[in-house]
Amino acid sequence: MKAAWCLGLVLATGCATADVAGDEANYESAVASTDCPTAPKRAVTWWRWATVEDFETLAWSPDGTEILVSEHVFEKKSALFGYDDTRKDCHRLAVYAPNGARLREMMALTPGWVPYFPGSLTFMSSYAIEHVQNYALDPVGLWQAIHVGPNGERKTLVVWPKCSHGQVIPSPDGTKMAMLNIASNCTDTSKPSVSTVRFLDAAGDPIGNAVNLPFTTWPVGTWTPAGTFVVTDRSTWVRVDAAGTTAPVSPLKCTEPGTTSSEVARDGRLAAFVNGKLGVIGTDHSRAFGCQ
Repeated sequence: MKAAWCLGLVLATGCATADVAGDEANYESAVASTDCPTAPKRAVTWWRWATVEDFETLAWSPDGTEILVSEHVFEKKSALFGYDDTRKDCHRLAVYAPNGARLREMMALTPGWVPYFPGSLTFMSSYAIEHVQNYALDPVGLWQAIHVGPNGERKTLVVWPKCSHGQVIPSPDGTKMAMLNIASNCTDTSKPSVSTVRFLDAAGDPIGNAVNLPFTTWPVGTWTPAGTFVVTDRSTWVRVDAAGTTAPVSPLKCTEPGTTSSEVARDGRLAAFVNGKLGVIGTDHSRAFGCQ
């Protein structure tokens, strides 16, 4: 069973501060690998391997003309007893039209991605932000946020250490991102958590310095349609800007979606895979960005 993902937050179990990665050395090429599936796509049986494609999560572009889909591709063999066997887990990002037509691949099949925990996805047309779990990072941490460029190039924005979690949320126009980091005390849960915000440009490079937030519990962040970033613990609401200043603001009506790209189109359209085909399945204006 796949684990549920909630509000783009990530959670692990240990102690440290967030590790922000912003140099060129963190870029990785997204080239198909022999570590990815090579078996034919066919019925899964116990005597031979078959390639399986699984659709994990999706995000609409801000203008509502495209949908980015996170695809998990792996080989599988059914087991006579117990759990089925899987291997060669790889990951791909593909762009679709709302009518289900596959337009292009933003990132080719790439190994080293852990299945079952795809995390959240935002798609700003020229780049994407994906939260994924990567067991190769253990014991440093498990969750990371990755910037994916238009040609599939990857850049790690942050690795949340154990006992830390957070969000990376692009602004409504995609020109910058807000990175919310939340660290708790691993050995003494009676001590308050520490929250900070740091802004990044569209390429994922830091802007200014981290800003400390006045929260002792886990807050969430959201952008408003006017381009203001607001963080709240649901009792206190503060505005944070890239200059490093904070100010109290009136409560917003909602915190989700946090930006113009989410699982819901800006006009409220909802998309899903039905019988293996992507399509629009309805409209819910109350879930669209702008409810703030």
